[in-house]
Amino acid sequence: MAGVTVSREERTEEGKRIDIVVQSPDWVLLIENKINHIQNNPFEFYKKFGRSLPGGKKRLMMGILSPKGESVPKGWKPVSYQDYCAALRRRLVKEFFDHAYSKWVVFAREFILHFENELYQPIMNDNRQMMSNSTCSKSKRLQN
Repeated sequence: MAGVTVSREERTEEGKRIDIVVQSPDWVLLIENKINHIQNNPFEFYKKFGRSLPGGKKRLMMGILSPKGESVPKGWKPVSYQDYCAALRRRLVKEFFDHAYSKWVVFAREFILHFENELYQPIMNDNRQMMSNSTCSKSKRLQN
């Protein structure tokens, strides 16, 4: 992917910040990452900024990464964390076979595992708590 750059917290003309900007000579990808927060960003400013970049004049893509994959603003593609991790895993398989001993493959794998652990740990904890409560109530009934 020659000529691709990635930056974070890019500042618009209005002083607003876009979480992630991926640029190539032929396209621009804007990503807003929403972690347990409402989508009240100045998305029109972001779009205007993206269109001002060289690749954005050719093709502008806009996505919102969020836990459930929801998107409020029109024209912004919603992507859930789960779908994001699944796509990374699919890509990582190819990279693993092409560059099995690359430190970047190891870092990518660890990133995915950490991300998934952060995402799904609360659900697992809730399920464990429910199972524990159920087991305790059954145990008390048996003792009585």
